[in-house]
Amino acid sequence: MDDRQKLAFLSPVGPVTVSAGSCEIVAMTITVVLNGTSSAGKTSIAEAIRALSPLPWQISGIDTFLALVPDTMFAAPGADATSEGFTWSAATVDGVACWDVVPGAQALGFARAVHQYWAASAAEGFNQVIDHVLLSSVIAADLTTRLAPHRPLYVGVRCPSDVIDERERQRGDRVIGQGRGIASHVHNYVPYDLEIDTSVLNSEEAAHSVLAAVNAAGLTA
Repeated sequence: MDDRQKLAFLSPVGPVTVSAGSCEIVAMTITVVLNGTSSAGKTSIAEAIRALSPLPWQISGIDTFLALVPDTMFAAPGADATSEGFTWSAATVDGVACWDVVPGAQALGFARAVHQYWAASAAEGFNQVIDHVLLSSVIAADLTTRLAPHRPLYVGVRCPSDVIDERERQRGDRVIGQGRGIASHVHNYVPYDLEIDTSVLNSEEAAHSVLAAVNAAGLTA
């Protein structure tokens, strides 16, 4: 990382150029939100953005923070009782049995806390790619309100449900059918600046599309 990139990473107002003891703002902090169901390919796109862009990027997702919470935040698929955290709810999409994930009151509080972190990161000058799964209009409204001052770029990451099902089987660490269930509504809550189909574009092609959209929006990547 060169000196200019270090300044971009540390400045609370985004990338800066230092000259003769003065500080000149040359760009805003960039916040990209990738929204889509589990196994849609968001994480791969985020990593490709970091690899392709000369700027430093913080990458984090809802899974980053879910790894920190206790198992009691989750009701097991098929459990009789619901959870104040996250509950897998049986559903049928396009005639195929699957699972939706329903957030309870504790999950909504968890989402608000995560959103505060992302908003604080933007305010402190971190360019970031956010890997999110917007499970409800309430969660989406909180995110958009907190990030509004930072001109986020919202990207819908889509993929056909049969491809999602196959990816879940190959990964082996997902509840089979949760991607299909979440995909039925995850794109209903925010307007997008860009939409990507990861069954058509690979992660590098998708990352190029995102970076082009960032530049077109007047941000510099």
